[in-house]
Amino acid sequence: MGFHCVDCVFGTFTLHEESGMYQGSCSRGYTLANPHVHTSPEDHFAESPRDLVPAVDPFGEEYLRTSNVCERFCRPQDAHRHIHEFGLHLPHLHLHGHGSNVSEDTQ
Repeated sequence: MGFHCVDCVFGTFTLHEESGMYQGSCSRGYTLANPHVHTSPEDHFAESPRDLVPAVDPFGEEYLRTSNVCERFCRPQDAHRHIHEFGLHLPHLHLHGHGSNVSEDTQ
Protein backbone atom coordinates (compact mmCIF):
# COMPACT_ATOMS: atom_id res chain seq x y z
CA MET A 1 0.00 0.00 0.00
CA GLY A 2 2.16 2.89 1.22
CA PHE A 3 1.71 6.58 0.67
CA HIS A 4 0.55 8.24 -2.53
CA CYS A 5 0.58 11.82 -3.83
CA VAL A 6 -3.08 12.14 -2.82
CA ASP A 7 -1.88 11.82 0.81
CA CYS A 8 0.56 14.74 0.40
CA VAL A 9 -0.14 18.38 1.26
CA PHE A 10 1.47 19.46 -2.03
CA GLY A 11 -0.96 17.42 -4.17
CA THR A 12 -4.30 18.68 -5.46
CA PHE A 13 -6.71 16.45 -7.33
CA THR A 14 -9.86 17.17 -9.30
CA LEU A 15 -12.58 14.82 -10.47
CA HIS A 16 -13.86 15.63 -13.93
CA GLU A 17 -17.54 14.77 -13.61
CA GLU A 18 -18.14 14.15 -17.30
CA SER A 19 -15.37 11.57 -17.73
CA GLY A 20 -15.26 10.32 -14.13
CA MET A 21 -11.46 10.55 -14.19
CA TYR A 22 -9.10 12.35 -11.81
CA GLN A 23 -6.33 14.76 -12.72
CA GLY A 24 -3.67 15.81 -10.24
CA SER A 25 -1.17 18.59 -9.77
CA CYS A 26 1.76 19.03 -7.42
CA SER A 27 2.61 22.46 -6.06
CA ARG A 28 6.29 21.38 -5.79
CA GLY A 29 6.44 21.20 -9.60
CA TYR A 30 6.21 17.49 -10.30
CA THR A 31 4.00 16.34 -13.18
CA LEU A 32 1.69 13.57 -12.01
CA ALA A 33 0.72 10.79 -14.38
CA ASN A 34 -0.66 7.27 -14.50
CA PRO A 35 2.34 4.97 -15.11
CA HIS A 36 0.09 2.29 -16.64
CA VAL A 37 -1.04 4.54 -19.52
CA HIS A 38 1.54 5.30 -22.22
CA THR A 39 -0.22 7.90 -24.38
CA SER A 40 -0.56 11.61 -23.75
CA PRO A 41 -2.74 13.31 -22.60
CA GLU A 42 -4.54 10.17 -21.40
CA ASP A 43 -1.67 9.40 -18.99
CA HIS A 44 -2.52 12.53 -16.97
CA PHE A 45 -5.88 11.05 -15.90
CA ALA A 46 -6.78 8.10 -13.69
CA GLU A 47 -9.82 6.36 -12.26
CA SER A 48 -8.45 6.99 -8.76
CA PRO A 49 -6.19 9.81 -7.54
CA ARG A 50 -4.04 7.10 -5.89
CA ASP A 51 -3.00 5.99 -9.40
CA LEU A 52 -1.26 9.30 -10.19
CA VAL A 53 2.47 9.38 -9.36
CA PRO A 54 5.40 11.73 -10.09
CA ALA A 55 6.46 11.25 -13.73
CA VAL A 56 8.36 14.48 -14.55
CA ASP A 57 10.46 16.45 -12.06
CA PRO A 58 10.27 20.24 -11.60
CA PHE A 59 13.09 20.67 -14.15
CA GLY A 60 11.24 18.86 -16.93
CA GLU A 61 13.27 15.66 -16.69
CA GLU A 62 11.83 12.17 -16.36
CA TYR A 63 11.43 11.37 -12.66
CA LEU A 64 12.89 7.94 -11.97
CA ARG A 65 10.89 7.06 -8.91
CA THR A 66 11.56 4.30 -6.43
CA SER A 67 8.19 4.69 -4.67
CA ASN A 68 4.75 6.19 -5.28
CA VAL A 69 5.84 9.57 -3.85
CA CYS A 70 8.78 11.94 -4.27
CA GLU A 71 11.34 12.76 -1.58
CA ARG A 72 9.43 15.97 -0.73
CA PHE A 73 6.30 14.07 0.36
CA CYS A 74 4.63 15.68 3.39
CA ARG A 75 1.59 14.37 5.27
CA PRO A 76 -0.87 16.96 6.61
CA GLN A 77 -0.05 16.02 10.22
CA ASP A 78 3.64 16.75 9.52
CA ALA A 79 3.03 20.11 7.83
CA HIS A 80 3.58 22.20 10.98
CA ARG A 81 7.07 20.69 11.37
CA HIS A 82 7.90 21.32 7.70
CA ILE A 83 6.67 24.91 7.88
CA HIS A 84 8.82 25.68 10.91
CA GLU A 85 11.92 23.72 9.84
CA PHE A 86 11.97 24.57 6.15
CA GLY A 87 9.97 27.82 5.99
CA LEU A 88 7.46 26.32 3.57
CA HIS A 89 4.43 28.33 2.51
CA LEU A 90 1.33 26.15 2.06
CA PRO A 91 -1.55 28.55 1.29
CA HIS A 92 -3.96 25.81 0.19
CA LEU A 93 -3.50 23.70 3.32
CA HIS A 94 -6.18 23.72 6.01
CA LEU A 95 -4.01 22.94 9.03
CA HIS A 96 -6.77 23.07 11.59
CA GLY A 97 -9.45 21.15 9.72
CA HIS A 98 -9.81 17.72 8.27
CA GLY A 99 -10.33 18.86 4.68
CA SER A 100 -9.46 16.83 1.64
CA ASN A 101 -7.20 17.81 -1.22
CA VAL A 102 -9.57 16.12 -3.68
CA SER A 103 -12.32 18.22 -5.22
CA GLU A 104 -14.93 17.86 -7.92
CA ASP A 105 -14.76 19.84 -11.14
CA THR A 106 -17.71 22.22 -11.18
CA GLN A 107 -17.55 23.06 -14.88
